[in-house]
Amino acid sequence: MLPSCVPATQFETAGARLTADDLKLMIADERIAGVAELMNYPGVYLGMESELDKIQAGKGKNIDGHAPGLRGKNLNAYVLAGVRSDHESTELAEAQEKIRLGMHILLREGSTERNLETLVPLVNSHNAMNCSFATDDKLAGDLVSEGHIDHCVRKAIKAGLPPVTALQIATINTARYFGLPKVGAIAPGWFADLNILTDLKSCVVEKVFKRGHLVAEKGYLLGNKPMSAMIDVRNTVRIRPLGDFSFHIPAKSGRARVMELIPNQIITRQIFAEPKQENGHVVSDIERDILKIAVIERHHGTGNIGLGLTKGFGLKSGAIASSVGHDAHNINVVGTNDADMRAAVEHIVKMEGGFAVANHGEILGSVALPIAGLLSNKPLSDVKDELDAANHATKKLGCAIPEPFMALSFMALSVIPELKLTDRGLVDVNQFKFVDLFEA
Repeated sequence: MLPSCVPATQFETAGARLTADDLKLMIADERIAGVAELMNYPGVYLGMESELDKIQAGKGKNIDGHAPGLRGKNLNAYVLAGVRSDHESTELAEAQEKIRLGMHILLREGSTERNLETLVPLVNSHNAMNCSFATDDKLAGDLVSEGHIDHCVRKAIKAGLPPVTALQIATINTARYFGLPKVGAIAPGWFADLNILTDLKSCVVEKVFKRGHLVAEKGYLLGNKPMSAMIDVRNTVRIRPLGDFSFHIPAKSGRARVMELIPNQIITRQIFAEPKQENGHVVSDIERDILKIAVIERHHGTGNIGLGLTKGFGLKSGAIASSVGHDAHNINVVGTNDADMRAAVEHIVKMEGGFAVANHGEILGSVALPIAGLLSNKPLSDVKDELDAANHATKKLGCAIPEPFMALSFMALSVIPELKLTDRGLVDVNQFKFVDLFEA
């Protein structure tokens, strides 16, 4: 699927900018199934020419959607524009409205986005063919400990879905939706891509066949053929040097907007609170768990730094930072003090991307992601161990959420309600505009 939202909105600075003209150059390739999620859903239902042109560019192929909380007439307009699917439903009634309008519903269960159990009652014998599974975002450790789509199948069965229906949702439904011929089922003339299971309910994969050849058994890849990337994208973390005042927020009277985390969701709640102030500046308030957060542009060295406040991370000391920051992937950092925020960010620059945990100027844990600042060049098991250690370090600092780096990565996604922060400032997603940190 061709990426449709680089950047996701006009409110952020990304490493590149793809337009409808760029998509037209590639859409005819037989390897392209369509246009990936139209994340700028307000742009679509408001009729922005740039977004409608992307849908037009993908005409004749699939157009994937992204419509968190979208209901009523605006949802109708979104579907009418040509969007065919959605993976952002967090409530049953929301998913029911979307499937009634003809959308293909992706039942999501990721590391942070735990929506599957809520959405399973949506599925019945009449509409199951219009459903698929999705993980959306899953961390290395969860891939190892839980699994991927196989985990979705197991959890759906445990929640009451018939095993055969769950397997259809994982296989043939998805293949048909994306227009993939001769895959997704076992039939004469179809490709012999097979998972051999212990039984239907536990859905433990014993063997994997690809085009008729045994390629994996009992969780291990057979053979030692090395994987190599065609393009090795490095040196992508470019920021202006930070100073002692880079994260300073001048204090004002009155209440400030705060991004409050919602457990197991990527949406945030906008709340208002009078921030803690010292020497004329806003500082993190550990007692009330209102911490300073920043988004630093890291592609072009513009020096852009968006500053705000967030609630829900629970840090009692130190800071955590990440160069994975959906979808522009700038550096996101949250902390109890400016010095540790700076230390964490500077360590990410040194690693050419990744995750970092800092406390009293010392790096307690890190995961290097030197390829585009997003990917590791190490084996999965090594990445899992490093990530486990980094997560453990955040817990030692009091972090209250199970997957802090995943949660942090979504704090800059300006198409997920209600309030988000980009390198250019604070965005009220419901109003689809920049807002001041302090209430007017």
